[in-house]
Amino acid sequence: MNIKEALLVLIIVTTFFLPGYCGTDETNQNIKYETVNGFEGRVLDDTVFTFKMPYRLYIPDEVHPDKSYPLVLTLHGMGRRGNDNLRQIENNAVWATAYAEPAVQKEYPSFILAPQTPTGTTFSPLWPRRTDDEDVIKSFNYDVLPQPESYQMVMKILFSILEEFNIDRSRIYVTGNSMGGFSTWYFAISNPDLFAAAMPFAGGGDSSKAHKIAHMPIWIHHGDADHVVSAKFSRIMMEALESAGGVGEHKYSEYKDVQHGVAGTAFSIDENNNGIPDIVEWLLKQRKR
Repeated sequence: MNIKEALLVLIIVTTFFLPGYCGTDETNQNIKYETVNGFEGRVLDDTVFTFKMPYRLYIPDEVHPDKSYPLVLTLHGMGRRGNDNLRQIENNAVWATAYAEPAVQKEYPSFILAPQTPTGTTFSPLWPRRTDDEDVIKSFNYDVLPQPESYQMVMKILFSILEEFNIDRSRIYVTGNSMGGFSTWYFAISNPDLFAAAMPFAGGGDSSKAHKIAHMPIWIHHGDADHVVSAKFSRIMMEALESAGGVGEHKYSEYKDVQHGVAGTAFSIDENNNGIPDIVEWLLKQRKR
């Protein structure tokens, strides 16, 4: 290859491939900062990282200095990636917005943290997508995969919130849907002493490390007709938790004839008929052991 050909290849790569790979095509000019439905718009801008991360923070209406409050970390799926700082809380993002409903906040005033990762990035290591092969699913191993920069950024944001507000350290929760469901497992396993409980939707994780969170209350949700992420991912994680024993309450709900949008179904169940979904009450009642 001569110099001219090499230069042409370099132009093609930097123009078409690198922006999509590292997410730098998103210039952050479209980040929304105005408060939306109680969610304040913020951004992490730290030169340690290669990009900025927008996020939303819901702050209870009345925060008393002599009282501590729970915090729910909510992680979105792939379709909500970007830099608009809106997708992660709009269009039925119930895994985040359900905790901001007036009935919930009246009974359980709490902070809600909803970060947004750029297109081309993930909160957790990439998983073997669209497979129902149990051997492949069980081979998913965090140790051989790099820790995503987005994970590090979310943790930095989380700890900054813990410093800024009086958060109850015994009531920090993690939950998420699809990619966010996989990320819920990753965050919980990576921080077994931080979170009081975890609630993944349509996700999966490294089952060989389930013993690290056997002490943690975990409620898993999956649709049995999910063709995007096989329910086997969740079944295998539940089996691993049961095998690990521990003192945590481990629950698994599989919804008949429900596809990938399992969160909408799960959050619609309100057996107490008090305007608060059962799964919301369950999560916000958990305390770190």
